[in-house]
Amino acid sequence: MMEFIIARVSACICAAIIIGMMFVPVTDCLMENADEETQINSDTIGGALDKFMSGNADEAILFLDMYLPSPDSTISFNGRMMTMGSSDESYHYTLRNDTISDSDLYLYTDAIKLTKVDGRLNIERMVP
Repeated sequence: MMEFIIARVSACICAAIIIGMMFVPVTDCLMENADEETQINSDTIGGALDKFMSGNADEAILFLDMYLPSPDSTISFNGRMMTMGSSDESYHYTLRNDTISDSDLYLYTDAIKLTKVDGRLNIERMVP
């Protein structure tokens, strides 16, 4: 009877060790996928802004909750540099044209109005 209990306890300890060893690689893999998706979102927004500047439209509205990955994400513009980030990391995209921005930081819930002004991209927060 005692051997049976010892065998069960040993099996549980081994199972816990194996599960613990598998947890770290799986978590790292999931985090890498999230980082890759965020970089893709950053490239998508930057590409959309570049296409807007080369297109025929003079005005456009961009709803950021469609592009930013999570509610704690933000986006900012400084000259040709667009920065998309969250509390832990940020991703950069270099735009083809300079930007004029009315705010330092745009949030997940914001909608922004894009207009062309003398070859530069004017970005304004839409007020509901």
